[in-house]
Amino acid sequence: YVVVLDDIWNIQAWDAIKYALPDGNCGSRVLLTTRVVDVASDSCFEFRGYKYEMNALSDDESWTLFCNKTFEDKRCPQHLERPSRNILRKCEGLPLAIVAIGGILALKDKSRINEWEMVQRDLSIELEGAGKYERVKKILSLSYYDLSYHLKICFIYLSIFPEDYEIEKKQVIRLWTALQFVQETERKTSEEVATGYFNELLNRSLIQVARRSLEGRPITCRIHDLLREITLPKSKEHNIVTISSGQDVMWLDKVRHLAVHYVKDVQQQSKHLCPLRSLIIFPGSHQECRLRVLSLLVGRCKLLKVIDIRHTEFNTLPDDVSKLRHLRSLTMIHCNLETIPKSVGMLRNLETLILSMNNLSYLPDAIGNLEKLRILDLTHNNLVEFPAQIEKLQKLRRLYVGQKQGPSNCTIPAEIGNLSSLEKLYTIKAYKRNGNIVTEEIEKLTHLKTLTIADLKREDGVALCLSLQKLSNLCSLAIQSTDIIDLQSFPSGPPFLQKLCLHGPLERVPHWISCLYSLVRVSFVQSCLRDDPMQCLQDLPNLLSLEFLKAYEGEELCFKAGGFPRLKMLYLQKLKELRWLRVEQGALPHLVDLSIILCHNLEELPLGIEHLHNLGKFRLIGMSDSLIETLWNEYVELGRYSKIAHIPHVEIPDRRYSRIGGHGIALDAALRFIDD
Repeated sequence: YVVVLDDIWNIQAWDAIKYALPDGNCGSRVLLTTRVVDVASDSCFEFRGYKYEMNALSDDESWTLFCNKTFEDKRCPQHLERPSRNILRKCEGLPLAIVAIGGILALKDKSRINEWEMVQRDLSIELEGAGKYERVKKILSLSYYDLSYHLKICFIYLSIFPEDYEIEKKQVIRLWTALQFVQETERKTSEEVATGYFNELLNRSLIQVARRSLEGRPITCRIHDLLREITLPKSKEHNIVTISSGQDVMWLDKVRHLAVHYVKDVQQQSKHLCPLRSLIIFPGSHQECRLRVLSLLVGRCKLLKVIDIRHTEFNTLPDDVSKLRHLRSLTMIHCNLETIPKSVGMLRNLETLILSMNNLSYLPDAIGNLEKLRILDLTHNNLVEFPAQIEKLQKLRRLYVGQKQGPSNCTIPAEIGNLSSLEKLYTIKAYKRNGNIVTEEIEKLTHLKTLTIADLKREDGVALCLSLQKLSNLCSLAIQSTDIIDLQSFPSGPPFLQKLCLHGPLERVPHWISCLYSLVRVSFVQSCLRDDPMQCLQDLPNLLSLEFLKAYEGEELCFKAGGFPRLKMLYLQKLKELRWLRVEQGALPHLVDLSIILCHNLEELPLGIEHLHNLGKFRLIGMSDSLIETLWNEYVELGRYSKIAHIPHVEIPDRRYSRIGGHGIALDAALRFIDD
């Protein structure tokens, strides 16, 4: 086994863990990281381990990191070199300190040397007599103090999340907006302003990207534990309280924002909860505790603006929620909700309502009273239809509907075209309750950027194309049908389309796809294509991801030289007739991830796979016994499989399980087959 224990603070923690680790002299390894020298020494001594001390960066490495972070062109102007090197010297080669101070200086005026000298002077005062660990904390504190007031509040609020928690960017944006930490401007919505704040915190390295989209946009982030240590005392000053570590909840006076992590019990002690503005209850606490927290607070905290609760059994919204006249954001995910009372219509200031992953089958007509609503997320419920009153929601920008039983169960109201502010809409049926197609209404939604439409019929293709032509802002489009539909009526397709998913049978790839130069992702699902589709797709200059799921019935796919210049991910699944895959030299030059799954007739590895020099991951799962046998024999005979020896991570199933693709094994570049 291999066990990694990160950030151990004391030897007692190691002593408590070590007895659970079998010592069978079988080559197992334990990797322990710590900031405390004695913990490293003591843990190594007993097991004759090796202590590796991290060295600081060299002067050259420090300078390179500093310039990369501070200057857009990664070069330091000559007049700033002296103060820059003086500042850098005080970081003593510590990467976190260098990145933090670089984040401060990156926003300073490069033409005014006095601003840089001021930072140098402040650093000298702050760091005098401080040890290495304290130096880092003081430099990070300077990063905090350099923030504007609004950014400070936004940053401190992130302390509500548990340590090492992966924080969703969209959740952060919603919380900041609902709490009015950000304000709309003449040119930007509050969400756009909040996104700018988020990006500035990233640029200053006060938060770190945990996960990015294929296009490189941040999806989630984390706060370094040292920075979180700095925010916690600041959060108390702003009446932000987090309660965690299994302790009983003890309410403090004048709490404005409360986050509850992993608690076992709750006590009713304080009579001063009226100022509470936000309540976040994270999964992990006992069910009874979560319910008690909510019942204690919702009834008495009339100024609440935000409630965010997940994984709690409610069946219906608590009655007192409807009395929260200031509530702006209500999130209840995976709460087993079955009904929404009509009193929800009393929440006249509500802007965000997220009730995904519940058991809702209908919405009350009173939902139409929420005139300020901007986001309505009802994905993964059992809704059959929307009330007609939803047409009153003139400020609604995002409407998410996808169902538990499939994407096409819910019928939308007849006049959905009245929702003139709508930007994102999925997933809706193509037909209204009266039997008329919905495309006439869709073409009125001229601000629409995202659309998923399902249950189209053979004759609907032309009408759909004519409607989509009028949606000049469309960036993401998904079309689902069980019939072959004609999508050739587009003269050129939506000009700014970035994501396209075609789910259902097609006679051929629509010709207009080859003209969509902004396309980043394309998916074909159950398309039953017979002609090689690559000719139509290979010249798309910005395509990063391409997926075929049960979408091609030909025997061969060929990637020609020069084709797919930026493609990073290629996913092929259940192409049942596919026998050969050929990659010409010069094709797919930037491919990093290739997955071939359940293509049982594939006779050999992709021809030319050795030309894919940037390929980092290769998965070959659920293939024929003969192909797996060939790979196995080659490995036994040569000790490696030369064609894919350059790929860092290869996943191939054990030959005993090749048909089901269930028990995959991870192989290194030498393709060590592990018999599990």
